[in-house]
Amino acid sequence: MTIYEAILFGKNILSGAKPPGIINHYQKTVFILCHIMEMTHSELLLSNSILTNSQINNYTKILKGYANGAPLQYLLGKWSFYGLDLYTDPRGLIPRPETEILVEEAINYIAGRKDLIVLDICAGSGCIGLAVAHCTACHVYLSDISREALTLAKKNASLLGLDKKIMYFESDLFNTLPKGDKFDIIIANPPYIESKEIANLSPRIKDYEPIIALDGGEGGLDLYSRLIPEATDYLKPKGILMLEVGPADGVLALMKKTRYTNIHTISDYSGNIRVVIGEADA
Repeated sequence: MTIYEAILFGKNILSGAKPPGIINHYQKTVFILCHIMEMTHSELLLSNSILTNSQINNYTKILKGYANGAPLQYLLGKWSFYGLDLYTDPRGLIPRPETEILVEEAINYIAGRKDLIVLDICAGSGCIGLAVAHCTACHVYLSDISREALTLAKKNASLLGLDKKIMYFESDLFNTLPKGDKFDIIIANPPYIESKEIANLSPRIKDYEPIIALDGGEGGLDLYSRLIPEATDYLKPKGILMLEVGPADGVLALMKKTRYTNIHTISDYSGNIRVVIGEADA
């Protein structure tokens, strides 16, 4: 199978997707084929390569999985987040571009400061904490209630060569963290989708990604209502709590009620509040 034949083959499979809804068949096909061939877009289109049987089988498996509704990130097994290639599978939520805003804010805050200790709680694949660890000199704790998610996070830390900078805790929020530990920054992307909205999510999300990382309870605030007050016991004086949010009003109310100071928000590229930041009362 030539590259040209592979592209036609892929477009044909994706055009018959069930349920329908895949757009840009050509772009998706070329993207998948670049992954299979380990080539850039330009290299692929200029290549005279012939796919091996193994490559054809892998390519077909990914195309059919995607056409049948599976997330491309899980099918490829790796995905880019903040310029880092991370392992992705159903043990952890798929890293999303909007979460890079949270990482950027943390890195900007850390700039010029030394020996800070950061806790990434509800860490999942570890994408947030690992990106911070990769870009700064901080020591980072990764905590998650899911042992499977932490196993994925450890795999990603090894992939990035960050093992020596990371500590791991299987914990329901702060329950099993060492007593007395204090952090300069606590950063989190808790589940914030209301339970009643889970059924309305795309099947590509609700049928594949871990529900525990999506379902925020009746009002979408179940974990925020615990995390925000409990974090005050684990933040150093003037320590920072950084949260990714869905609807921000409830989170802002909780922050004010818990007497955080210097509360401010960061919006995403659509103008929606995406990050809420507060400082622990000294």
